[in-house]
Amino acid sequence: MVDLAAVIGREFAAAELVRLETAVRTEQPGPAPETPATGSGSPDRRRVDEALAALTRRRLVEPAPSGAGDSSAYRFSSGLVHEVAYASLSKRAKAERHAWAAELPSVERTGDGAVGGHLERAYRYRAELGLLDDRARLLRDRAATALGRAGAQAAARSDLHWAHGLLERAVELRPEEAGAVLGLGEVRVALGRVEEGAELLRRVRDLDTAPVAAAHARLALAVLDPAAGPGPAATARAVLPVFEAAGDARGRARAHLRLAQQLQRSGRHEEAERDHARALEHAVAAGAEPERAGALGAIGISLWRGPVPVDRAVERCRALLAAHGSGRPTVRVTLNCPLAVLYALQDRSGEAYGCLAEADRLAGKLGFAEAEVFLPVFRATVEALLGREAEALELLALADAAARRTGAAGMRTAVALDAARLELDAGSEDRAATWLAGIGEASELSRADAVDLEGLRGRLAARDRPDEALHHAERAVRASLLTDSPLVQASAELDRARTLAALGRPAAAEAAARSAGEHFAGKGHLPGARRVAAFLTARAGRTRTAMVTTREGS
Repeated sequence: MVDLAAVIGREFAAAELVRLETAVRTEQPGPAPETPATGSGSPDRRRVDEALAALTRRRLVEPAPSGAGDSSAYRFSSGLVHEVAYASLSKRAKAERHAWAAELPSVERTGDGAVGGHLERAYRYRAELGLLDDRARLLRDRAATALGRAGAQAAARSDLHWAHGLLERAVELRPEEAGAVLGLGEVRVALGRVEEGAELLRRVRDLDTAPVAAAHARLALAVLDPAAGPGPAATARAVLPVFEAAGDARGRARAHLRLAQQLQRSGRHEEAERDHARALEHAVAAGAEPERAGALGAIGISLWRGPVPVDRAVERCRALLAAHGSGRPTVRVTLNCPLAVLYALQDRSGEAYGCLAEADRLAGKLGFAEAEVFLPVFRATVEALLGREAEALELLALADAAARRTGAAGMRTAVALDAARLELDAGSEDRAATWLAGIGEASELSRADAVDLEGLRGRLAARDRPDEALHHAERAVRASLLTDSPLVQASAELDRARTLAALGRPAAAEAAARSAGEHFAGKGHLPGARRVAAFLTARAGRTRTAMVTTREGS
């Protein structure tokens, strides 16, 4: 009796032992031909209860009433007793009993991971005995299917490390199973093992027998290396019909998210809202936390960068967090980051730091490699808005190192632009130029990044290349008008104001600065409004000084 219990686990119930004991006596895999009576009055149950009572007196097992009030629950008195009992079984006995245990109701209730674990052990013990017959192959296939499902479920709730272990076991059992290989590739990418993950994704992408899995792999690879093909948005448009035909809600969520992000890259945040909403709807339907978090995080970015005033953006972000964040740590990370920036735009430093602290704490548990890049970037943004530029530069250096390590080339561009602006605002032109030197042409960037690059290049050129400086400044402003982002438009105007001031054109500089101030004020961007006011005050002071000097000279 004790060896039967050892196969179930450290804890077990009398009714489970009745089922296993009956299966052993009939020497048939799976349930007995006639389901045994497991009630307390049946002969089989009385025999098991008597055996358990004897084992209890010998202190090998002990009663362990379950939370559901099952008085027939027991457990081994120690882990050592359990291990010794299990080790006493032969490999053949272990193989047979694990196969039977996989079909116990309690194991099935525990989930696919438990079922797959029993089936996997049953197969491996048969393989070690050289019994690679049809039954062994059936056990292997059933184990791989159950472990693959369990891994997909773990990935859907953002439990990356558990998902990785389950999917790795599934792929080891059946290397040709496209769904498990796809899932393992995606999880490895999320954990920062990008090359290993990409290799698995390429295997799935080239399969003709699994079109839906291949479509997922194509989209994932396009995101990993946008320059290698048509890009994420074009790939999303190409694979979306595949997901729609298959009724794949998770695939549709991913495709709409990439379409929305392309609109965001173009600075068209209001237009992106439709695809954001669809991505969120499908992610909720799929029960996929990473996709839900991705859609909500993208919505948060548009609330920060787009035309919605800050006070309304804060309310919306908080409402989304309340509606979707309970029990979903990934969602709380992706929404708390833009919410922290929105609070900083209102000078609410305590609330901003509180959001960042929660995001840091949760991200550390989740294990997403990309958090090593985006969390320092968001914190740097908050620090810069709150007037702590030195701390912001240190964080951006950390983010750049993490982006280089993880291959996040797109994030390195954003980091370089932010750092260059901080250095230039502090008067460190050489360091700003160093940050900008590694950035390509503006035509290769998102529209917001291109506007920043043109504006910063204009300021750098103002010292000795006036025509070039004006060209860059004007291009930045024109490009900003193609967006609906008041922040992009304000930054372009303020960069032009600084360039014009450096070129000795004070009236035009003040007009550009006032235009920037209007954009900041319309958004509710308090730090930006202060920067404009400081610029205008400084210009007024220089004008007065120049007038006094002129009068004295006269």
